[in-house]
Amino acid sequence: MKVIVLGGTRFIGRAIVEELAAAGDEMLIVHRGRLEPGDLPRVPHLHSDRAELVSHRDELAAFRPDAVIDCRALSRTDAEIALQALPDVRPWIVISSIDVYRAFGALLQDRETDPVPIDEESPVRTERYPYRGKLADREDYDKLDVEDVYLPRGALVLR
Repeated sequence: MKVIVLGGTRFIGRAIVEELAAAGDEMLIVHRGRLEPGDLPRVPHLHSDRAELVSHRDELAAFRPDAVIDCRALSRTDAEIALQALPDVRPWIVISSIDVYRAFGALLQDRETDPVPIDEESPVRTERYPYRGKLADREDYDKLDVEDVYLPRGALVLR
């Protein structure tokens, strides 16, 4: 299988890249190029900021992916740009976050709202932009926005 991985050099993305490589899948890792771990599997990299991804549309299409995994969509804009830039393939997998659940937000406020452990039936938070005013680089961060963009396009969201 040929897979484009958006992100892929850290945390969950790196684990995904290592598993795909071990399975013998061919992949293209698309990332900013700020982190180049020397021990990543030997696969092609495309360096691009998310905002410039559309300018690489032809190169991404030429790879002819069977699937796309987005490990780095943090905002509605991030998701919209990826959908504009990449070929329309299935499966399209999006890594979300546990922070979409109401119980997680309550934990940050040192209170309890919902039973744990959290599962897929647990209620999601109603408030948006959980880190606005708290983290300078996360003013527009919201994985619920990311899910709202990807789900209508048939993506599989993993939380």
